[in-house]
Amino acid sequence: MKWLLSASMFLSLNVFAFSDADVKSLIDKTSDDVTKDSKATFEKIKKGEAPYKKDDLYVFVYDTDLNMVAHPDAKLVGQNLKGKGDACGCLFRDEILNRVTKVAGDTNCKNADKDSVSYVYKNPKTTKLEHKEAFFKSAKGSDGKQYIVISGTYIKEMTECEK
Repeated sequence: MKWLLSASMFLSLNVFAFSDADVKSLIDKTSDDVTKDSKATFEKIKKGEAPYKKDDLYVFVYDTDLNMVAHPDAKLVGQNLKGKGDACGCLFRDEILNRVTKVAGDTNCKNADKDSVSYVYKNPKTTKLEHKEAFFKSAKGSDGKQYIVISGTYIKEMTECEK
């Protein structure tokens, strides 16, 4: 009985743990769908439909002007987020755009040499500021426009800004 209780507790603690492979797979799937039918894909993302949202793993999409095109949080859709940093001043969206378009720029982000971007964002589940690791991919939509597909996972609670 002890073992079953411990296993159950372990499983419940890891229900929302997603690997980098899970995140990258979601980005690849979404990128393919944006290429096939961007409008329908964006509508499904905005509604929080599967496969674009599962528990606390979700995908979101910017255009190349950093306008939020699709996100499960409706109040973010339509906002231009260029030049807007996280709680520590990291212009993570600008950093993502710079990497997708191969433009160098100082965005005050730590670990800007990786294949992902780390930043601080409010976790909707805990409502606390947490470090988040986001992966991204450029995708040409069925409408001929270029988009940036992004997803990530929260990795730890923020205690202070890291330089």
